[in-house]
Order: sequence, then structure tokens, then C-alpha cells
Amino acid sequence: MARRKVTFDKVSEDEVEPPKIDEIPFLTNKIMTLPIHLPIILYGMFYYGITSDVQQVMVKGLTTLIMAQIVYGYLIYVNVSGDGKKKKNKDNLFLLLASSIIIPIFLSLPVFGIVILMGAPLASHLYETLLLAAHVSLIIFTPVIVLFKLNFSKFSIIVQKIDLKSIWNNSILLSILASIIATWCGVIPIPLDWDRPWQNWPITLLVGSYLGYFLGSFIKLFI
Repeated sequence: MARRKVTFDKVSEDEVEPPKIDEIPFLTNKIMTLPIHLPIILYGMFYYGITSDVQQVMVKGLTTLIMAQIVYGYLIYVNVSGDGKKKKNKDNLFLLLASSIIIPIFLSLPVFGIVILMGAPLASHLYETLLLAAHVSLIIFTPVIVLFKLNFSKFSIIVQKIDLKSIWNNSILLSILASIIATWCGVIPIPLDWDRPWQNWPITLLVGSYLGYFLGSFIKLFI
């Protein structure tokens, strides 16, 4: 009687399927969580003269952004999928919202380093670059911290295996990606020889970060 040779093939980590779309938290009400505060704050910074006093107006805008992001974080929290009332009652909402502001402020330092490595002026405008990093960090990190409720292990696994389809189908992730791309594209008008006050560093990058995130969320209202 012939013996059959049975082999067990090990599945490598590269063959692990990316997380399914329904495994990633998403927002149940996209209208309630539309970040309308971002274009309003951006308009306010131009109204108060960011083109003539970049530092002072960016500081004022950052203060307003912090307060607005707390409210925005709460709206995300109450509209995250898969959370019943009992589960939400067990969450420490104050700790979550506080962390969604404090952590991005600390993360603004590595963001500052990345902006410098990407070509930001090193001999001058360091304070403006640091303020830009703080704005960008709050815009992109606050919502994702609330979305995953400080579950960094789950977030890291999803980031390692995520694909573009998953990003496209999640309004928060799409908005973050749009904000990063728009911020990077914001450097394009600066070297142009137009001699306009809004070309001062880092105004165009700031505009890109704000409008990029808002447009990412706005697009998901219709798709």
C-alpha cells in the first residue's frame, strides 16, 4: 500500500490578506462629521492678515484649531461604526479627546523633521515651519486617534496591510491622504516669480493641508 506524503506549507507574512474594508472603523454619518471648521479657520487666518504677519496669525489659528478639533473629535467618536451605547459608556471620552490633541502636538516634532528633510528652509523660517508642522499634525492625527480609540496595535497592523481601495472607501483615511498630498503640492507656487504675499513660506502648504483634508471628506459625501 503506497504512502501518501502530506506536506504543510507555511503561509508567509507577505501572503496575509490586507484587512477587509469592514474591519476598519468608518463614520456612519458623513454630513455630521464634515470638517467645515477647517475652511472657516483658514479663511479667518487670511482675514486677520496671515500674508503680512505669518507667525502671529498662525499661532492664533493653531489655538482655534485645537479647540475645533476637540469638537470634531467628539463628532467622530459618536459616529464611529460598530460601537453600541454600552461600549461607548465604557470609554474614557475625556482621555480620548485629550490624547487626540496632546499626542499630535508631540508628533509635530517628527513632522517638523520630515518637512525639513523634504526641503523646508533650514537657515530661516524655522518657527513658521514648526507652526506648520503643528497645524498639519493636528489635522491628520487627531481624527485617526479618535477613530481607532488609542488602539495603536490595531492601527499599526492595518497600516502595514492597507491598500488604496481601503483608503478610498474610508472618509477619514482618504481625507488624511488628501491633506498630505495637498500639503506637499503646496510648495509648487512658492518658487514662481509672481512676488505675491501669499507665496510667503509656509502659507501655500498650510492652505493645502486644510483644504486637502476638507475636500477629501467632501468628496466622500457623493461617492
